[in-house]
This record gives sequence, C-alpha cells and structure tokens, in this order.
Amino acid sequence: MIQKFAWVAGALLAAGACAKSTVHTAAGNLPTVTPPNASRLPVGTEIEVKTNQALGKDSRVGSEFSMRVDDPVKAQNGETAVPEGAMVYGHISGLNMNHDPAVIRLDFDKLVVNGKSHPFNAQVTQVKTPAMSNQTLKSAAIGGAAGAALGAIFSGGDLDKLVAGGVLGAAAGTVISLGKEHGDLPEGTKLHLRVSEPVQLR
Repeated sequence: MIQKFAWVAGALLAAGACAKSTVHTAAGNLPTVTPPNASRLPVGTEIEVKTNQALGKDSRVGSEFSMRVDDPVKAQNGETAVPEGAMVYGHISGLNMNHDPAVIRLDFDKLVVNGKSHPFNAQVTQVKTPAMSNQTLKSAAIGGAAGAALGAIFSGGDLDKLVAGGVLGAAAGTVISLGKEHGDLPEGTKLHLRVSEPVQLR
C-alpha cells in the first residue's frame, strides 16, 4: 500500500504541469489533467459516466457493474482519447445496508474503448443521481458533509471512522453514501471518475 501511494505521488509530480484542480479522495490528492494525446490517459484524467443499473439494496459484495461514458474525453491535441459510449466495468468491493447512512464501495476494473479492454483504476470524485439538482450535487461532492446525503463521498477522517468501526473492510474503491433511507444509486446516476493509474490506450 505504501509503495502504491508513493508511485501515485510520483506520477502526480510528473503530471503537475497540466494540473487544473485538486480533489481529495481515498487515494490521495489527484489533480485533474488533460491527456496530451489519445495514446494514454495520465493520472488525473477525468471521465464522466452513467450507471447502467441501480447499485445498492439489491447488490452484493463482488457484484459486477457497468457504466457508459457520457461525455467524450478530448486530448490537448484535439484527438478523442475516450469516445462517448465507451464502457467502464467494476465491482462492488464493500456494502453495508445496516449502517446509518447505508454505504457502498465501488472499485473499477477495466475500460473498454473501441472494443479493446484496458486495466482501469479510478476514484469517484462526484455523484449526481437523476433526481438531484445542481445544488444537491454540490453538497454531495467531495468536501461536502459525507453524512446522510445520497451520493456523498466519504474521505479523510470520515472514511477512517468507517473502516476503524468495522462498517466496511479495507478493500480498494470509493465509499459513497446511499442515504438514511438505505436506497440505491439509481440507474442513470452520473459519476465523475478520476484516473488513479495511467491507462495505455495504444
């Protein structure tokens, strides 16, 4: 784990020249970057996706899920690095529907671009369900109160408390609140993913 964190930190230094903003996640501080071309997604590349199924009360740890890229990722040279319609696949690495609020942990496994599969690691930086307003989205983003709000992302001390309290194990992934009503992230939920390991596309 320490080695992996050190590797991510080194990658961030290399990507610092094109950093736009920084968001704190369980993986550390990942600045947003724009790929220089369509060959590679550097650490910090942001991808916007939508869920293809509800995730929550009917899910199980280990269940697989898929998400569709909702907005193409454009490179600095004008190329499309990740087209709209590309697919992201992952699995549920933690789930506790008895906690208040209920929580789910999402871990990502692969990105499929133009029919070709690539290993994929990312953290969720923002969540917006179909029923959320822009104001709700803002409060549920990282930096907001990771409490009862559906879509709130747990990080820092809040995340440490969940792990130390036995609410979730220490598996990889982003922990997201399912709210006090213990429901779902519904189908069509929009997530912003920030790449945490480089992806070689070609």
